Amino acid sequence: IWLLLFILGVEVGGNSQIVSGLPVIGVEALIITAAAVIGSAVAAFLLWKRIAKNHDHEK
Repeated sequence: IWLLLFILGVEVGGNSQIVSGLPVIGVEALIITAAAVIGSAVAAFLLWKRIAKNHDHEK
């Protein structure tokens, strides 16, 4: 596995189109990651509120 990762790194690093596009790829990855984290936090918050609401009705 280490050898395959090394070879992949060499191939990607040797490709000038990929290397020149890294800033764009990085920004897109950052946006996707931030959206996933925010979406997960909002979903967890809404689920927590719903569970707490149902728990209060049972008492």
